[in-house]
Amino acid sequence: MSQRLWIALAALLLVSSLALSRGDDGGFGVSDDEEFEEVEDQGAHLVARKFIPGKDLVVGRNTTVAIELYNAGNSAAYDVVVRDGEWQAEYFEFDPEAVVETVERIPAGGTARVEFTVIPLKTGSGVTAAAHITYKLEEDARNVQSALSTTMRLGIITPFQVLLSKALRWGSYLTLGAFTTLEHWRNAAIITALCTVAGLGFLGYTSVTETRKRQIYQKALNEVEKMK
Repeated sequence: MSQRLWIALAALLLVSSLALSRGDDGGFGVSDDEEFEEVEDQGAHLVARKFIPGKDLVVGRNTTVAIELYNAGNSAAYDVVVRDGEWQAEYFEFDPEAVVETVERIPAGGTARVEFTVIPLKTGSGVTAAAHITYKLEEDARNVQSALSTTMRLGIITPFQVLLSKALRWGSYLTLGAFTTLEHWRNAAIITALCTVAGLGFLGYTSVTETRKRQIYQKALNEVEKMK
């Protein structure tokens, strides 16, 4: 009789523990379907990068500025408007209307790219402001979401500096990396000039010495001739 009682108690404890574990899962856990629905409800999420496809910003030359958009969300973004008008008129010439672009739709995981042109007016350096992006989570939505692009550091140079940079690059190739900066070439020019001056001085001294020797020799010959 006692053995049956122990078996009944063990079975009762087992059933109770299973019921409690199911109750805990139902009260505090999240099912896979609920988690999937939560991810799907995140909507569109735009990430933007602003950059210059070319290498240099040169005074007086057209420069292309690009803004690349990536939708990292789970649904499409609609009526995407990109505004990048924060360019100092003192340093850049640009069309205010051209720096506003619209993309109708960017699907989830999709990308889009807008471009416009600026013309640097004088040398300088600094950091540009971020472009401002607005978009809708649904095609007929009234509310809009906002995002900002990355900023970028700029350095505006002159056409002469571009030529100088190319010359230094070729000079580095020709000297196998021995001369890579303007200071290296300046020091080399100074050493070359000093060596040239020293060489010319030595040649001049040698020439004068030889001339003096010939004069002495000729004078001696003249004296001998007089003695005859």
